[in-house]
Amino acid sequence: MSWRVIFIVFTLLASDWHFGDAARILAVLPTASVSHQVVFQKLMLELNKRGHELVVVTPNPVNDPTLKNYTEIDISFQYSDKDTLPNIINLRGNVDWFGLLKVFEPMLSKHAVQIFEHPELKKLYDPNSGEEFDLILMQMFITPAFMSFAARFKAPMIGIVSASLQTSVQYAIGNPILHSDPSNWQLDMKSPGSSWIPWRRLDNFIQSWRFIHYHRTVILPKYQKIAEKYLGIDIPDLHDLEKNVSLIFVNQQGPISFAKPNVPKVIEIGGFHVADKIKPLPKDLKKVLDEATQGFVYMSLGSNIQSNMLPEKARKDIVTAFSKLPYTVIWKFEDDTLKNLPENVIILKWTPQQAVLAHPNIKVFIYQGGLQSTEEAVSNGVPLIGLPVMSDQDMNVRKMVSVGVAKMLEITNINEKDFFEAVRTVAGDDGYKQRMLNLRSLLKDKPYDMLENAVWWTEHVIRHRGAPHLHSTTADEPWYQRQDMDIIAFLSAMFVILSILSVFIFYKCVILSIRLASHPTVEKSKKLQLSKQMYLRMIVGSRNQHRQLGMEVCKISSNMPRWTFFTALMLLGCGLDCGDGARILSIFPAPSISHQSVFRKLTLELNKRGHELVVVTTDPIKDSTLKNYKEIDISFLYKEKNYIGSVVDFRGKIDWYSRLSMLETIMSSQVTQIFSFPEFKKLYEPGSGEKFDLVLMEIFFSPAFMALAERFKAPLIGIASANLQLGVQYGIGDPILPSHPSILEMNVKGGDSWIPWQRLQNFIYSWRIIHYYRTVTLPKHKELAEKYLGIEIKDLHEMEKNISLIFVNQQKPISFVRPNVPKVIEIGGFHVSDKSKPLPKDLQKTLDEATQGFIYMSLGSNIKSNTLSKKTRDAFITAFSELSYKVIWKFENDELEGKPDNVIILKWAPQQAILAHPNIKLFVYQGGLQSTEEAVSHGVPLVGLPVMGDQDVNVNKMVSLGVAKKLEITDITKDDLLDAINTVARNASYKQKMMNLRSLLKDKPQDSLKSAVWWTEHVIRHGGAPHLHSTTAEEPWYQRQDMDIIAFLSAAFVITLILTNLILYKCVIYSIRAFAVHSVDKKKKRS
Repeated sequence: MSWRVIFIVFTLLASDWHFGDAARILAVLPTASVSHQVVFQKLMLELNKRGHELVVVTPNPVNDPTLKNYTEIDISFQYSDKDTLPNIINLRGNVDWFGLLKVFEPMLSKHAVQIFEHPELKKLYDPNSGEEFDLILMQMFITPAFMSFAARFKAPMIGIVSASLQTSVQYAIGNPILHSDPSNWQLDMKSPGSSWIPWRRLDNFIQSWRFIHYHRTVILPKYQKIAEKYLGIDIPDLHDLEKNVSLIFVNQQGPISFAKPNVPKVIEIGGFHVADKIKPLPKDLKKVLDEATQGFVYMSLGSNIQSNMLPEKARKDIVTAFSKLPYTVIWKFEDDTLKNLPENVIILKWTPQQAVLAHPNIKVFIYQGGLQSTEEAVSNGVPLIGLPVMSDQDMNVRKMVSVGVAKMLEITNINEKDFFEAVRTVAGDDGYKQRMLNLRSLLKDKPYDMLENAVWWTEHVIRHRGAPHLHSTTADEPWYQRQDMDIIAFLSAMFVILSILSVFIFYKCVILSIRLASHPTVEKSKKLQLSKQMYLRMIVGSRNQHRQLGMEVCKISSNMPRWTFFTALMLLGCGLDCGDGARILSIFPAPSISHQSVFRKLTLELNKRGHELVVVTTDPIKDSTLKNYKEIDISFLYKEKNYIGSVVDFRGKIDWYSRLSMLETIMSSQVTQIFSFPEFKKLYEPGSGEKFDLVLMEIFFSPAFMALAERFKAPLIGIASANLQLGVQYGIGDPILPSHPSILEMNVKGGDSWIPWQRLQNFIYSWRIIHYYRTVTLPKHKELAEKYLGIEIKDLHEMEKNISLIFVNQQKPISFVRPNVPKVIEIGGFHVSDKSKPLPKDLQKTLDEATQGFIYMSLGSNIKSNTLSKKTRDAFITAFSELSYKVIWKFENDELEGKPDNVIILKWAPQQAILAHPNIKLFVYQGGLQSTEEAVSHGVPLVGLPVMGDQDVNVNKMVSLGVAKKLEITDITKDDLLDAINTVARNASYKQKMMNLRSLLKDKPQDSLKSAVWWTEHVIRHGGAPHLHSTTAEEPWYQRQDMDIIAFLSAAFVITLILTNLILYKCVIYSIRAFAVHSVDKKKKRS
């Protein structure tokens, strides 16, 4: 072989072209439970197949000598301690999860010590071992000591859990704590009640924070000491390690889980332990099941709970109930204590569960509600009867009951009648079977293979040495700022104090009036004068006592309209193929090419897939070669847009709320014009005969068009060209994070005081926007929709709440990530062209000759450079004239007064082609999201001049990543501009960081456009996506973020404090008076 061939082969092996270099992974999976380990094993073996070397610490080794680069450290000794634990069934109802944790904790900490002392593991972490790992993969289940291995080996860490996350871990990674959500498996969820302060929700709130507090103040410090003892090094605080975990694989699947908001580092991996090919049944068992022509019932309580733990009475009642069934019964029972069994009951100490569930004669599966058993039952289409005992089992069974495929019984109160009736109903009612088959179909319809996705994310973390782009700033907030607890508590306390003061003043006035009325008229004038003096003293005294409070209140109210502050206080006081070609109606009413460019790519791709589209758009492409692609041109809306004036002039003078109010008339006018447009009218007229399988609409202040989903009885998908507005986030049940940097409606600032006033203002401002949207915008647009459609439609908030899903033009590496409900699907970046069109020849020549580099400036399509003030324009001109670079400036006039020789103005610029040119130094822009995506995709550093919308958010994110500088466009100077340009253009770190960001942005698990198409067809196939709906969307406003609970506790605290001080004051006064009287009596006696 020639040296050239050798060189080529070596180059290929060294490039990024392959799956990635083989990594060395330490996997620590300590829980002694087969149901946990089966999930982990599948991933470990697949990673090994991909060429990675693994060292796996596990109590269930596979012991396969044929595996290469797969070392197992056997810690199965833990199973011997399980026999010492009490009967778990007997604990049910007597001990909650917190109490159960205390029962298990001594054994778990003992096991942690034993694992650290294991000789084989000791060899690995010994300071002089020389061992290195590229990744730590560890189970996140009450054994936090092993997170310290990430510090020991200086490697990124991935967590993995076999069920849903514990509350303490959710707190650590910044997930919203949903105390009374059905997804919170650590609490016994019951009906919240109808009182203003539902006591069950109050109890859930207290218990959740109690558990979090215990985990942070007892568990973590205890395991910190254990880890430091054995590793012999100072390790970072375990809470910080937990908070900064790269990502966590969670064994959950949308259709069989209660959907809830999650931060992006939570990656679902559910179901891949379910075998594609099931091993054959033992011959004797197969014969029994084949001969059960009337069907058979299968019962198993899993691996951690055993049937022999059932009380004697429960066993007898179950046996009696089984004896009355016409079915064969296969019962996994772990010993030989069952006597006098009916002929139709067969007991087995072990069963090949997946093979049993796959048998066609099975009627029903009676189980304990384990997640793995649930997945296996659904995957085989078997209806269920649940007997939950502990942990997430209640949650799993409740979910199955909620989708109509199961019945639930209380295992501690089993009786023959209820048990028999449950089996008879589920086995005999075909509805359970049919719904289970539908659920199986939904569960199997996935956008990607779960195992492949888990492997991809694992290698992604290895490639980038972590995943900080998945970290949400919510994880960095102190506990009292989570859910804005401090703000809500402060407002509640103020409300109580002001209420008490008002009542006190009113009481004094009434008493004063009564006294005046009771005196003779002769003395009235004198008394009246006296009473005035008393009243003035009282008022002055009150003012003196509460002067500071009043000053603080004024500080807030001076920065906003008075009624806003009043409203905020009052709020606290009141109560399976791609699918047949579908017909899709798409409505994109925003007159902005930056919006339309995102939507257009998706509609064209859907058309390529064989779907027929009717597209209502302000920017039609007018391509006559397209078939089944009709456009309704509403470009006339651009005329109204021109009347708005210079957007730059509004900056710093009016906020988002004021601008929204100002534009409300224009927006409703545009909606009216679209509904009145003759070509559009033909579609929705009652007698039109038009039918659609899906309505795809832009979610941007035009909610009236949601009514078309009702008109055509079709599912609805939303699409947004930027982040979601607060009103929509509230509608779908997303957490409201007023001071999160992702909120586009405000310029978020920080604060260090106990009650940071900026955060208080953000809170009031956010809820003010939501209130306006719900009480003004939605009702107004509902009236418009009903007027034109001629039908009575549902409340638009209900339609928004039940929207199937929303495509959001966001990408994690260039966004401030936050928790989102599952129906928010990211589709960012697919408008960026893979191949840029060639530049015009004259421009190509100019850029090629700019050997020292060139700068490109554009303020986008909505903001025009020619609307800049003369002062601002002159600052740009002067600054550009002093640069050694060429400047390409998108300027909308024919001429620019005072234009320097190095500046070339263009009315229109082929932006992506310019950004792709190798000579470009930096891009001066307005912070638009599409421009940001294009700049990052081409590795071009930035200088941002945000004006409106999400532009501040985008530029702030770029600055935080070290790839941009930010300037204030309303106060720009030549010196500021020169400093920013020279810094970004000449400091190589900006370019290098941008190249790294580009690499990260391009490293995706799925193609964004293909993902959007898949989800669109998924909704069409299933007639909607209710499995993505979170119950958080159903909560009234005062229960969002537990506002009522926090307000109640705060009010109770303030009232208790006032009463305590009042009683103390009275006692002191009484004591002084008693002492004085006693002293007088003594003097009298002496005299």
